[in-house]
Amino acid sequence: MRRILLLIVIMALSPIVLVNAQSFRWGVKGGISVTDVEKRNEGLGWFIGPMLDVSLPLVGFSADVSALYYQVEYNKYDKDFTDKYIEMPLNIKWSFLQSGMLKPYLSLGPQLTYLMEFSDGEYANHWAASFNVGAGVRLFRHFQVGVNYNLPLGRTIEQFMIGSSPQPLKRKGVWMSLAYLF
Repeated sequence: MRRILLLIVIMALSPIVLVNAQSFRWGVKGGISVTDVEKRNEGLGWFIGPMLDVSLPLVGFSADVSALYYQVEYNKYDKDFTDKYIEMPLNIKWSFLQSGMLKPYLSLGPQLTYLMEFSDGEYANHWAASFNVGAGVRLFRHFQVGVNYNLPLGRTIEQFMIGSSPQPLKRKGVWMSLAYLF
């Protein structure tokens, strides 16, 4: 719980850092994911939402803040289920080549998840925290293509099944995204 509160404080204070930033651009980010959740089969999901990309005073560094609607579908007990989330990643990017039309980057940062709808039982904890590690490339100033690996931090969402004790579910997966920046 302390980790989640710390991540909420960090994300709440991030606009203070962004005020001192050199430039910012906003856009739309979307993509697909393959998610592996303990005690379930892999799920295929998709996400879309607004993003803000801010250049930081250090050369080659930027911050990427997004608010993404995320939906994942999976099969359990020969039944199809759909879970819906709001994902809020804050990634720090380092572009290691500063010239040309293609600018590769490495990224990492925390992510908060709010569970909106859980189709497989009731839930107790609406929030989860995770950490992203990724890489990508900026194309022609307006496009970004990236791949992130999402690692859970501690216990994530607790699921309550009728007649059983709470089961912590740790969700990890690969996210492939395409963003258009205005």
